[in-house]
Amino acid sequence: FGIHDFCITVHQKTQEKVPFQHSWLFPDLALIDSQRMDISSIVQDGVRILFSSMDSAFSRASNPMGILYAEEVIRNLSIFLPRILKNKSDWEAIEALAFAGVLSELAVGINGHTGQWAIAQALSNAHPEFSWELGMGMISRAYYTRLIGQPKIKERFLQLAGAFGGSNAQEETDFLEAFSSLLQTCQAPDEKMSEYRIVPSEWGDLVDKAMQSMGRLFQNDYIPLDKKDYCEILE
Repeated sequence: FGIHDFCITVHQKTQEKVPFQHSWLFPDLALIDSQRMDISSIVQDGVRILFSSMDSAFSRASNPMGILYAEEVIRNLSIFLPRILKNKSDWEAIEALAFAGVLSELAVGINGHTGQWAIAQALSNAHPEFSWELGMGMISRAYYTRLIGQPKIKERFLQLAGAFGGSNAQEETDFLEAFSSLLQTCQAPDEKMSEYRIVPSEWGDLVDKAMQSMGRLFQNDYIPLDKKDYCEILE
């Protein structure tokens, strides 16, 4: 239920996912009807929106407007996702989620995605039963931990921790704790790659394919991360 100016196509020979972005893809008019949303998967959709917005907020290509969009997405999800989990007929919360979905796509359109999103897509492509948001759930903590302690990024961590409701956030780790707490509240699956027969011996090939097909996204990583770094993140 988002609006955006990009899409993903699959290479017919290599089966690699390749992103495509162009202003022509952005609609002139979009109507988001919250009453037509799939209620059965609405919490999962909310978690997907959360991962996407957070990723864009830490993009090196982000700007203040895009970060504000992402911050508002997180604030809405932190308040309304738990309400939807308790009552899937809470239409005020459902409308807030629809609004967050629109803002999330705008944030991504402005800020772009990072290499972690490309890795999650590569995992999903190699193992179709493995959704990209599940991949983000497995690698995001390790990815954000890599950013902790980097110059000028602490303020971003604290700003987004505040959006989660952590008004007294003082350390970057407060962001990770708030993020993990919301996932736990939403009962997001805490699974291991081995449960999907994803083994360490294929990580290098997965990273290579992601970098070949979506190399531009890795340029958005806040700090340079190479193949070795990403294999360690996947551990």
